[in-house]
Amino acid sequence: MKISISISLLSVVCLLPLISLMWNIELVGIKLNWVLYPVIIVSTILYVCHKGKITTYLFFFLILCSFWFFYFVYFNSKLEPLFRVFLAFIPFFFLKRIRASINYGFFKKWIHIYNIIILVPITIALLQIKGSIPYYDFDYVGGQRLGRISGGYNKPNNLIVFFFPTFIYGLYIIKVEKKRLLGSFIILVILALVYMSGLRTSFAIYTIALSTAFFSHLTVRILRSYYKYGLNIIIGLMFFSLIYLIGSEYGFVNGVRGRLPMWIAHIFQYVDGISLIQLFGASKVELTSSWLKYYPLHSMFEAHNNYLRILITFGLMGYFLYEIIMRRIALDVLNSPSTSFVKFLQSLSFLFLIFYSFTNEPIFFPSIIWTIFIWCFFEPEKVSVNHR
Repeated sequence: MKISISISLLSVVCLLPLISLMWNIELVGIKLNWVLYPVIIVSTILYVCHKGKITTYLFFFLILCSFWFFYFVYFNSKLEPLFRVFLAFIPFFFLKRIRASINYGFFKKWIHIYNIIILVPITIALLQIKGSIPYYDFDYVGGQRLGRISGGYNKPNNLIVFFFPTFIYGLYIIKVEKKRLLGSFIILVILALVYMSGLRTSFAIYTIALSTAFFSHLTVRILRSYYKYGLNIIIGLMFFSLIYLIGSEYGFVNGVRGRLPMWIAHIFQYVDGISLIQLFGASKVELTSSWLKYYPLHSMFEAHNNYLRILITFGLMGYFLYEIIMRRIALDVLNSPSTSFVKFLQSLSFLFLIFYSFTNEPIFFPSIIWTIFIWCFFEPEKVSVNHR
């Protein structure tokens, strides 16, 4: 039973790049790419029942989720966002147990299987570039309809995230296994496909991650300090304040490919809301039509920012709790005994999350958050002495 959660998590993440290609297929009214999630829930329940107890952190997390559950039910609000965040966080409450049960030998076999599976969306992406397979996601830029390579997913963001474990593997085999040619090829292919996706923020994230490999020790120290001193909380609050200030001083100025006006409208609507919603959220992200008279907003139902969506959905209390939980996870990983380079590779998960959250909402997508952090779920000290 000890290893059941570990096997479940690795199996689910390994299959996600494949099952997510079936995003437009439904099974008894449920999207097929959701069918893997119950595996995590069932394995968690079995583990807790077998042990007959839960950790203090998990107990308080369940209490908090219960509070928001009844809060949303009372106000007849949507429960899906709560379920998404609950599911995304569940494996992290077993982080130490999972790390203790997975050595690198086992993890290495897993990453090889994952790398084989990721070839499927890569092949589809190449066929999309060639024109043999249609795109599934479109944007309008300057009135022109543009397609983006997506690897068969409904949006290219899935492809960008599913590349990440393989990207880290490329860095690993360059440094540790001395397979510089293979590792460089893997990284260059991923960078090329991310660039051709047209997602500039994502390409910048991968470029920054690659650049930090030359300053691996410094990167780990900076990220450790970032979470240790609560800068993750402070920077989010500064972001909210900055958006409000820009909106107050300059109005609905365009920027960040149409996202800035959306952020301004959301933060204004949040500030104008009642105190209860400011503290505990409104469950759903939805701008009223009154904002359209100020600016033709790109979307009324998206925040396009992880921190802002958490603030809107769960209020200020939810934002603080999210950052506190992320701080604990980060310090558990970054303070663990490990080889310095493997710890650096794991620190890239937090670096990716920080930058990716700027224009995306990863914590509301379990498949995204698990994939970003999968390298953090094996015990670094288990790596062979020859690889140190």
